[in-house]
Amino acid sequence: MANLGWTYYEVILRSEPPTGSLIRFLFDTQGMFFVMAIFLNQDKSDSHVETEEALDFIQVGVLFFLIYFGMYYLPALNLSPRTAFAREMAVTFWGDSAIILLALLQWRRARFPQVRNLYGGLALFHLFYTIGAYLSDAHQFQREIPTGTWYDLAWSLPMMYGAFWAASWRPDSESKSRSKVRQKSLTDILITNGMFAFLPLAILFLVAEMGPGWKLLRFSLLGISFLCYALRIALSQFRQQQGEETVQRQTLAMDTSVDGIALLDEKGLHIYANSAFTKMLGFQNPKQIVGQPWQIVYAFQDLDRLETAVRGSLASSGKWSSPLSLRRPDGTRLPVEMTIALMPDGGTVCVARDLSQRERAEKARAEAEAKYRTLVEQVNAITYIAEIGIEGEWYYVSPQIESILGYKPEEWLATSHQWANLIHPDDLAVVAAAEKA
Repeated sequence: MANLGWTYYEVILRSEPPTGSLIRFLFDTQGMFFVMAIFLNQDKSDSHVETEEALDFIQVGVLFFLIYFGMYYLPALNLSPRTAFAREMAVTFWGDSAIILLALLQWRRARFPQVRNLYGGLALFHLFYTIGAYLSDAHQFQREIPTGTWYDLAWSLPMMYGAFWAASWRPDSESKSRSKVRQKSLTDILITNGMFAFLPLAILFLVAEMGPGWKLLRFSLLGISFLCYALRIALSQFRQQQGEETVQRQTLAMDTSVDGIALLDEKGLHIYANSAFTKMLGFQNPKQIVGQPWQIVYAFQDLDRLETAVRGSLASSGKWSSPLSLRRPDGTRLPVEMTIALMPDGGTVCVARDLSQRERAEKARAEAEAKYRTLVEQVNAITYIAEIGIEGEWYYVSPQIESILGYKPEEWLATSHQWANLIHPDDLAVVAAAEKA
C-alpha cells in the first residue's frame, strides 16, 4: 500500500507525498509488524494467534501511531520540508535500531534453537535494511534524487532477501521435539514481564509528550492501552490457574498410578517419584528418592551394563525400554518393564511396570494348560476345538483320533474343512442340522 501510494504521487502528481501524508505513515510504521513478531509467544506449537497476542498487537499499533503522530507529524507542521525530512530520518533510524535490539534480546533468551535462528535472522535482516535505508536517506537529504535509481537497491535487496528467506524456511518439528530446551530463569521471566509492561509505559510517555492539545485522542489511546494491558494480565492469570489445575490433576494421576514413575532433571537428580516407584525400588518414602542422583537410587542394580545400554539408546532414539529384574536393598528381586525417555528440557522420565503379577498369571496359565492337556489326552475320546459350521476349520484335535479313526492329528487338521466327506451319508443331515443350530 505504501509503495502504490508513493508511486501515485511521483508518477501521477510528479511530487513526493506531503509531510503529513498517510503514505509516509505507512512507510514509517512497517516495523510494527516486526515488533508484533518479536512479541509472539515462543512456546507455542501452532500458528493460531492467541487473545493475549492480539491485545499486544493493538498496543504495538497504538505505540507506532503515537511515535509517528507525536514525534514526527505534529512537530513537522511547523518545520520546513528539509528539516521535517531530517526529523523523519532520525525517528525511523531510532525505531529500526530499537527493533534490532529487541530481536537480539529475543535471540539471546530463546529457549528453542529453531526460534533462536529465526530471531537471529530477523535481527540480521533488519540490520542490513536499516543501514541501506539510512545511507539512501542520507544521500536523499544531501541532494534530490529521482526514483528508479541504483539507490533504490538499498531498500529492495534486503526486502527481497527477507522475502526469499521467509518463503524457503520450513519448521523442523522433529528436530524441535528432540532439541534441548533451555529452562526459564528468573531473569527471563522478569524480562518477559518487563517487555509486556514496556508497551503501556511507552504509550503513557508519548501521550504525556503530546502537550495539552488533542485531549480526546490522548485519553482515548491511553484508555485503550490500559484496557488491553489489564485484559492481558487477567487472561494470563486465568490461563495460569488452568495450568496449575491441570498439573495438580496430572500429579494426582501419577501419584495413584500402579506403574512406577520418576522424573530426573538434566543433572541426573530425581525431582519426582510416585509411591509405586518408591515401593518397587525398596524405599520407604518418595522423599528418600527426591533430590538424590540416579547413581544412588539405582545403586543396587547392574549399573555398568544398564548405563551403557540406556545412554546409547537415548542418544540414538531418545528412548530406551527393556524388561529387567530390579534388586532391592533387602536382597529381593522384582521383575519390571522399564522405559526411560528424554524430556525436552534435558531431563528424563522413568516408568517401571511391575511384571510379577503377569509372571504369576502366565505361570498359572501354563500349569492349567498342561493339566487340562494331560486330562484331554488321557480320556478315551476325541476332543477338538473347531469353528462352528459343517465346513468350519479345526484348530486342535486330541491324539486319540489316531487310535480311534486312524488319522494322525496333523493329517486331520490339514483337511479338517472337508471332514463332512467322512460322515456316513445317513448321518450327514443330522450333523449338518446340529452345526447349523
